[in-house]
Parts: sequence; structure tokens; C-alpha cells
Amino acid sequence: MNVIIAAGREAESHEGISKDAFGIRNLSKAGVAELEAKNAAVDSAAKSFYEPSIGNAGYYRPKVLGESRLLNSAAIEHIWTWLPPKHQYDDASLVFSTEQHGLSMRTFFERTELSGPSLLMIRDTKGNVFGAYCPVSWKPSGRDAFGNGESFVFTLTPDVQVFKWPGSTQANSQFFVADTVSGICVGGGSTGSAISVDAELSEGSTAPCETFASPALVPESSSSDGDFVAAVIEVICIG
Repeated sequence: MNVIIAAGREAESHEGISKDAFGIRNLSKAGVAELEAKNAAVDSAAKSFYEPSIGNAGYYRPKVLGESRLLNSAAIEHIWTWLPPKHQYDDASLVFSTEQHGLSMRTFFERTELSGPSLLMIRDTKGNVFGAYCPVSWKPSGRDAFGNGESFVFTLTPDVQVFKWPGSTQANSQFFVADTVSGICVGGGSTGSAISVDAELSEGSTAPCETFASPALVPESSSSDGDFVAAVIEVICIG
């Protein structure tokens, strides 16, 4: 039996719907129960659609658009708890990969200039995985730094560590510098950059960095001077 309730008649609750239903000729108690069950199912489906998916570990497990080689479930488990609270329920999408889009800084900027907040993730040829969170879209900046205090750098392999901006001083307020000639530089200060990648997106270095009060992100056992060869570099948009 099909039950049609006029669109102009609004029930204030399931109880109200039940009362309306009892007023319909030949609708049995079993029919009312069936109608209430359907309403409950609709509510449950809507709730599951709009509420974030929280895993057993208590973090949001985002949907990731694109085939990232670096943002796996283990990486997500850590990184999403490090993000600013306003982005901890955002999904992600791969916008740039050296494997898919080549080794051009021009292509890098074309694909990331409207990305908004993003992760720069690197895996070197020795298996170390590390990167940075950039809270704004990438842009060719020349000598001018961009970014803000939400920025951070991290390592995932061999150790899981995060290094956030400790606060404003004249010596450590440089976050990101990037251009088509010099490549990418993350952090600064008298001791060096947390991450520096050449314009060919193939080689780089890491050093103790005042901006994030971080050590070199590649262990000494892999490189005594902090140099690395990139196997893959990705930029993953957040939101």
C-alpha cells in the first residue's frame, strides 16, 4: 500500500507523523510501525552522510582523490591529527606528482597555485618519507616568503615526528620560498632550511632549521650532509 502525505502538512516529529498516519483510513498498527522504521532509516542515512567518518583511533579518515604513492592510511593517521583543527575533517586530493606530471617547476605552479592548504610530501631514494604542511596556495615568490604560523614540517619514515613553528622571532619567520629558478625552500635561519629542493625537483637537502626548531629531516645514517635524491614528490590539497 502506498501512503501519500500532502507536502503542505508538516509533522513536527516522528510522533506527529505517527498520529497523522493513524488518521489515514485502513492503516494498521503494523503499517505505522513500518512507516516509523522507514523514517528512522532515512534519518540514520542522513546522519551518516553529514557526520565525518571517525576511525577507532579518533581521527578523521579522509577520502583521497587521486592515486597518491605517499599519503597512505598510516600517514593519514598521523598527519590529520597535526593539521589545524579547521582542516581536520577535510578530504584530500592529489594535485601534483613528479611521477604523473614530470619534473617541471612551471607545471608544479600551474597545478598548485589554487590548491589552498596542502601537503608537500617527499620520498627519497633511500626510503625516507618527510614533508611539510603549507597553509596557503603555492606561488612563485622569488625571495619573498609566504605561509604563516600554521606551517609545520614532519617525518614519517624511519621515525614519525612533527615540528611546528615555535613562535615569531626575526630569525625564524621564513616559511616557504619557491620559484622556477631556485626551486622550493621550506623554513630558514642561520643553520639552513628544513627542506630545499632544486628546480628540477630531483635533488635536495635538509638541515637543522630555526623556523621549526627542527633537526635535519633525513637521518645521518642516510646522509651525513643532509643531501637527498628525490624518488617522488607530491602535493596533496587539503579541503
